[in-house]
Amino acid sequence: LRSFDAPPVREDNLIARLQEGVYVTTFAGDASWTQLFGAWADKTLALPDRGIHDTTESDEKAEEFLLGWRKVIQPLVPHGHVWVAHFVGSDHVAHRTSASGEEYYAKLREIDARMERIYHAQQPLETDYVLVMADHGATAAGNHGGGEEVARRAPFVIAGPGIRPGGPYETDHRAWAATLACLLGVEAPDRAERGPAWEFVMAGPETRARRNEEVDRKQRAVLGRMGVSPQALGRAASFEEMDALREEASGAQPGEVAYAGLAAMALLSLLIAVAFAPSG
Repeated sequence: LRSFDAPPVREDNLIARLQEGVYVTTFAGDASWTQLFGAWADKTLALPDRGIHDTTESDEKAEEFLLGWRKVIQPLVPHGHVWVAHFVGSDHVAHRTSASGEEYYAKLREIDARMERIYHAQQPLETDYVLVMADHGATAAGNHGGGEEVARRAPFVIAGPGIRPGGPYETDHRAWAATLACLLGVEAPDRAERGPAWEFVMAGPETRARRNEEVDRKQRAVLGRMGVSPQALGRAASFEEMDALREEASGAQPGEVAYAGLAAMALLSLLIAVAFAPSG
């Protein structure tokens, strides 16, 4: 994914859909979110990457910014907020030392405490969602990006109304754009490549059918613009078959074109996204 000095996303995306849905969106922390989606954010704190020795300062600034901005905006707009805090400390400690030592676990506990303070400061309601996730895992040595299986598995925790209790659950990372759109009541972005993660999203058959059809229709429109013939589209009966058409149309090797759903919402490093759903 585009994570350093990234050019702005131009195509339709989840953050744009949230803005259309009258959500107030705030980014704080690593600059990637603002670089990618700043055009659709209402307030941002974009901190440039300062290298692996920055294990605390950027995270502290992100927390302070969110807590201060909450005091300003929440009395004016009580509901309909999406807060994104992109914390980098755990990733930097893993690269400096390892992802299996006490320093790493201490940093995770520190970030847990930051997220807890932010969460409680929002005066959360039963209609709110909380998502904590990473964009990648890591080897015991703290490495990622080399195709290691453990590094390609990104952990997540999600809670809120309509989320099936229990787990653990596994889902395709490309399902996140449509999943969050479904939960927050906005239309899925045009380049979403999977329907919502019904493994843990509870919904009736009509909602499931409507949301899956929405993504299917958008997928076919994108592929048509890529030059895929109507005949080939007519034969494609699943998202996996449309993946193959996309790879063929783009000239990529099988499995290479698998990021567009996250172009709808780039999930970078450890973050907390707290969505305060509008009342009613």
